[in-house]
Amino acid sequence: MTTLYDALLETAMLCGVTKGGQTTAQHSTPATNLIDTNRYEPDDYFNNGLLFIRSGTYAGSTRRITDYVMTTGVITFAATSTAISIASGIYYTATNTIRDELVQAINEALLMMGEYTEVDETLTVVDNATEYTLPTGVSNVKRIEVYTVSTAPYGFNPLFTWRELGGKIYLPAEINRTAGNTIRIYYNKHHSHVNADADAINDLFNIKRLAWTATAMFLMNRMQYSGNSDEREMLLFQNAQMQVQRLASAFPVSKIERDPILARY
Repeated sequence: MTTLYDALLETAMLCGVTKGGQTTAQHSTPATNLIDTNRYEPDDYFNNGLLFIRSGTYAGSTRRITDYVMTTGVITFAATSTAISIASGIYYTATNTIRDELVQAINEALLMMGEYTEVDETLTVVDNATEYTLPTGVSNVKRIEVYTVSTAPYGFNPLFTWRELGGKIYLPAEINRTAGNTIRIYYNKHHSHVNADADAINDLFNIKRLAWTATAMFLMNRMQYSGNSDEREMLLFQNAQMQVQRLASAFPVSKIERDPILARY
């Protein structure tokens, strides 16, 4: 399963300066610090950037970097509600890129990559019913099937000539199946926003394509808001765009289209 943490790390490696390392000691006050005496960047190099913890108890989580001192190798990060201890021998990656900007770019990339198909099976057949209220969050319905039996192995038949309107499905006649049988609804939706490190990203969204698309969005946002459009920035942006186009062809997001013989618009 891909998480926001995975997408953040992949994107940071493409659009920011990332430095990997391994802690060499445990700090005497370990709640908000790690030590790597092999670092050589100047003081404050990573300030306000992002720390990725890649191994140990807290692997798969990030922290905002508040200070870095070269002479001691101490990276200080923002405190959280739970104190954590970064032991010696822990792998990490640090970037000078701001987390909020990466998260925004990733969510923009998820939107740009388009809709994908979800399946809902919370509705069941009701006797004499010719309209069904769609579950919360379900719309843009593409296909409806009804289980022919209520026990495994389940067979299913498609419904014909249904209409979706105002959050409901309307049928020309009641469903000719036993009350209580499951109704399977296929619908297309955009990916919901991700914010926490552990938030899941649907596996239909290829991580490489997502990271390059997020990189293009990140670079575009940076040029737009900072007014920086020098040659280097433009070359990076153009390269990201080329990668996005290549990966869009190789890894399209899978979704189904509405079959015109199964529904009426």
